[in-house]
Amino acid sequence: MLLWIKQRIEKCPRELSTEERNLLCVAYKSLIGPCRAAWRILLSCKEKEERKPQPAAVALKIADLATSRVLKEITDICQDVFHLVEQLQPRTKDLESIIVFQKM
Repeated sequence: MLLWIKQRIEKCPRELSTEERNLLCVAYKSLIGPCRAAWRILLSCKEKEERKPQPAAVALKIADLATSRVLKEITDICQDVFHLVEQLQPRTKDLESIIVFQKM
C-alpha cells in the first residue's frame, strides 16, 4: 500500500487531501508496527539467552542476525517515508498536515 501511495505522491504535484494523508499514515504504521514488534521480541529473546548461566553461542548469533535484518528493514521503511515527507512539505499549506508530517 505504501508503494501505491508513493507512486501517487510522485505523480500528483498538489497537496495531499486529508484522506490521502491519513492513508499515508496508516500505510506507514501498518508496515512499521510488525517490524517494531519483531525487533522487541528478538531483543527480549536475546536478553533471556544472555542471562542464562551458559548462553548458547548459536542462539545469540541467530538473534543478532535476525535483529540486524529487522533493524535494516525498519531503517529502510523510515528512510522511504522520510523522503516522501520531504517531497510533500514544500507543497503543504495546511497547518494540520504540516504537524502530522512533522510527527511522522
